[in-house]
Amino acid sequence: MRSVTAPASIGFRRFRREDTNAVRNLHVVALRDTGAFVETNHSRNWDSDLDDIEVVYLRTGGEFLVGEINDVIVAMGGVRLSDDGSATLKRMRVHPRFQRRGYGRELLRRLEEAARQRGVRCIVLDTLPVQSAALALYLSNGYLETHRGERDGIELVFMEKSLI
Repeated sequence: MRSVTAPASIGFRRFRREDTNAVRNLHVVALRDTGAFVETNHSRNWDSDLDDIEVVYLRTGGEFLVGEINDVIVAMGGVRLSDDGSATLKRMRVHPRFQRRGYGRELLRRLEEAARQRGVRCIVLDTLPVQSAALALYLSNGYLETHRGERDGIELVFMEKSLI
């Protein structure tokens, strides 16, 4: 009789400096899978927050979480606080081989809770229209599209959710 093993469960924790390369790799793999990876002169600047997550997210009062399965980072995301009482949801990624298992939804829930604990009243985000799974996730979790716009020639969808 063949043995059947249950899929490994994911564990979430706060980002650590030694996660930097794995996080950057996951960012690229996940975006390339959706056709959303943009390689322009500006794109390196767009991703510069990933060069020092501790400074950009953690030391400024925000949060950055990674999800691991068997010590491999397969999910990531962060919230950056703003002075106006809002926060920006950033870098939500799940490795393509681990999507559609609820990991993104759980990561989103944890980041929203972290924002609430910090007194955030509203979360905003932007994503590309080609990221249909991300759009569906956000819409199904109470985010509303506020408008569409362009940054450096790239079309973006802007969304927000009230936390109060």
